Amino acid sequence: MGDSAIHMKHLFKQYNISVPHGYENTPDHLTLLLEFLAFLHEGDNTLTILQFISDHLDWLQTFIDELKEVANSSFYVYVTIVFDEFLKAYYLDM
Repeated sequence: MGDSAIHMKHLFKQYNISVPHGYENTPDHLTLLLEFLAFLHEGDNTLTILQFISDHLDWLQTFIDELKEVANSSFYVYVTIVFDEFLKAYYLDM
């Protein structure tokens, strides 16, 4: 596990959240990151959310660039761009 996965395990433990079955070795999977962001959005302060985005979602632009090189990926490119723009507009422009 890399630093991101270890940090996510720590965050899940800190918030008393169980890592779902099948994700024990990948607690930093995009699905879990998005669910955790939604969890933070429901109750934590903006600074905690911004720190989480900075720590765990700062790679989205690189991911978009790599997706653009994959055949038949236009849907995923679009969805990821929309999500990245949402984060910037909703959280980072606060």
